[in-house]
Amino acid sequence: MMSDFQCSPQELRNGAVNAGVIGQAIAGHPVHRLISGDVGHAGVAAAVTAFREAWAGEYRLRQQAADEASQMLQGAATDTERVDALLAQAIAQIGGR
Repeated sequence: MMSDFQCSPQELRNGAVNAGVIGQAIAGHPVHRLISGDVGHAGVAAAVTAFREAWAGEYRLRQQAADEASQMLQGAATDTERVDALLAQAIAQIGGR
């Protein structure tokens, strides 16, 4: 089954920028800056530490996925532009015969 998905190179680049913003937001999540001593209560500090440790791997995976999506979308935009240029060149050659 063929997909009828259509997207311009600029739309792909916009998606890449959005993925980059998501990656930055994950990297800048406040949980990364919390220090257990900042919380005050030992039980809350322990909960914050446990949460941060439990989610550290998940945050890394999500940030990596966002970064990879950004790179893939940038590559797709470049590839789409190359294909468009090659098609235009081929059409011009056919029309010039």
